[in-house]
This record gives sequence, C-alpha cells and structure tokens, in this order.
Amino acid sequence: MKRLLGLSTVILTVLLSILPLIGCKQEPPPTPAPETAIPAHFTTFTDETQLFSISYPPDWQPAMSSIPGLEESSREAIRGIEFEVPPEEYTTLFFGGLPSEEGYRPNVNVIVGRAIGSTVEEEFEASMRGMEEISVGEYQKFEEIKTVVGGREAMIIDHAFTLPGAPRVRCVQMVILVGELGWCVSCGTVEEEFPAHQETINQVVRSLRILK
Repeated sequence: MKRLLGLSTVILTVLLSILPLIGCKQEPPPTPAPETAIPAHFTTFTDETQLFSISYPPDWQPAMSSIPGLEESSREAIRGIEFEVPPEEYTTLFFGGLPSEEGYRPNVNVIVGRAIGSTVEEEFEASMRGMEEISVGEYQKFEEIKTVVGGREAMIIDHAFTLPGAPRVRCVQMVILVGELGWCVSCGTVEEEFPAHQETINQVVRSLRILK
C-alpha cells in the first residue's frame, strides 16, 4: 500500500504544484485498440540518455525547473536505470505544459519506478487503487481502454477526481510495464477546461515512447 500511495502522490504532487488554483473496480481488460500516430506538428522532447521521449504541441514547454529539486531527482533516476538499478520510489522524469497565468494548464508528467505488478493490467490496477485512496469526493471514470503505444501494451484511463483544498481535476493517464519498470504518463487540467483540450491531451499521452 505504501508503494501504491507513493505512485499516486508523485502524480498528484506535480498536478497540485502547478495548479495552485485548482484502482477502480476491476473489470476484464478490453481488446487492444490500434496504435495512433504522433501529430506531425508536435515538438518532441528526448532525455539526454535517449531513454524516453514525449511529444506535445509547439506552444507547450518543458517546465522541470518550476518544481524545486525535480531536475536533480530526474537525473539520478535516469542514471540508476542506465545501470539497471530501477528507483524504488516513483520519480518524475518530465514535466511540462501550456504556460498560462495560473501555471501550466494543461500539463503533462512522466514518472517511472520499480513495477508494482507483473502485467500491465496489474500495474494499472495498483496505480488506480492508489489514486482512489488519496482522492476525496466523487471519483469518476469516463473511459478505460487497453491499447498499443510505441509497440507496447498500455492501459489508459480518462478520469476526474478532487483533492483536498483544490478544484476538481480531469486527466488522462497511461500505464506501461517494461521489465522491472512501471511507467505512467498523466496529462490533464482543471475539469472545466478539459473539453477544450481533450483531443490534444489524448494525443500527448499516447506520444510517450520508451526507447530502451
């Protein structure tokens, strides 16, 4: 349970740090949906070691420096992965989004850590249980699918939740399992702004590529 909450806390800490104004019931996984291409006009960020990449619209920006200590912890986690020592705790490797007066809305983050489950379905279910544990008020799931992203099986969920002292957030999250590593990419914004960005948010989430 400590590790489940650790994964969820990393995701939600990033969301709340930039939005200061602001496991579901298990079901049989659906048939994988076909993979979709990354939009040609997107900008692609690739880390220095070529471990992963994430793509986003050209008016979005990386924002690692906006959260104290994030760049250093990311570098340490990537070094550990390079030496086949996965981080025990989930660590943010990338954060960015669309700059606004309120912060970065929408925003996207990529986290990685030692896998909780042995399959992508188990990893996804564990991650979502942790999300429900730390959310308050109504938890709402709009869609859950199994698909293929970057040639790898992935589980994606579109859901909305509320955190203590913050407005309701709606985001799309994707979980991928690669060996001992569990990867999660989350992209979202405050709920009332989500419809205007929904297509882009889904495209950003599906743009994650794990290169090694």
